[in-house]
Amino acid sequence: MSSPRSESCPRRQALKLLGVAALSLTPGCRRDRAAAPVARVPLAHLEGGRRVVVALGDDRVEVSRTASGLVARSLVCTHQGCIVAWQEAERHYKCPCQGGYFDAEGRPLMGPVSVPLPLLPVRIEGDEAVVG
Repeated sequence: MSSPRSESCPRRQALKLLGVAALSLTPGCRRDRAAAPVARVPLAHLEGGRRVVVALGDDRVEVSRTASGLVARSLVCTHQGCIVAWQEAERHYKCPCQGGYFDAEGRPLMGPVSVPLPLLPVRIEGDEAVVG
């Protein structure tokens, strides 16, 4: 049986989704829908394997260019929602809250984390990478 703490993040996400769904079904409350947040990064900033961190709404996202194309990865830890940081010397992401580690592809390495860092949609528009 898992502890209540390990389920807090998925439970919180489910409650957010239920709240959004309930608001969207309430007639007459809000007809103008806010546009989904997007983040833009000049492609020139991604040269040489650089990792660029941008805000996407209230979250932090890392954008990078790999041999296979652009990658946008959420930096919100899947365990408790803290913001992870890339550790260049060790070549992994580290969560400052619980000491969890993710590999360069966002897969859990060690610690209490068990779910990978999510990838987000990213596309090229002109000379920019557009996330969201």
